[in-house]
Amino acid sequence: MATKTLAERTKEAVAATATAPSMVPDLPAPPPKEEEVVPSVKDLIHNKKDLLTLRRLMTEHISLSAVEREAGSKKKKITEQIKKLAGTYQIGKADYDGDRINYYSSERKTIKPDLLLAQGVQPNIILKATETTVSYALKITQAKDEGGE
Repeated sequence: MATKTLAERTKEAVAATATAPSMVPDLPAPPPKEEEVVPSVKDLIHNKKDLLTLRRLMTEHISLSAVEREAGSKKKKITEQIKKLAGTYQIGKADYDGDRINYYSSERKTIKPDLLLAQGVQPNIILKATETTVSYALKITQAKDEGGE
């Protein structure tokens, strides 16, 4: 069995602890992750009105997600076409009958643990400087069609 290098071990340790900040503050935390035993909501919610409300909201969420995916795909293609035209005509900021276009570049900086290691930064310093936060996500998925479609 091959022994991992210090850089590989540090990269794995940093990756395991690095998470994005929560985008939904001040909400009750979901229960901790457990084994993949998924109970039926019908066994968890006994109030008929709440059960029906949840069904309606989940169905609407699934429908809107499908529309959003399709719109996002179309929007991405349109965005690329607009960028091409704006770049061709060197448009940075302009007005078109009240609608505005603003095409600009921006930098994004990231700190890479492996490069820090190469510069002599100790792995424990990298780990101490790595902030871990917990975020909560909600994912609603449509039931799979049993007919194989």
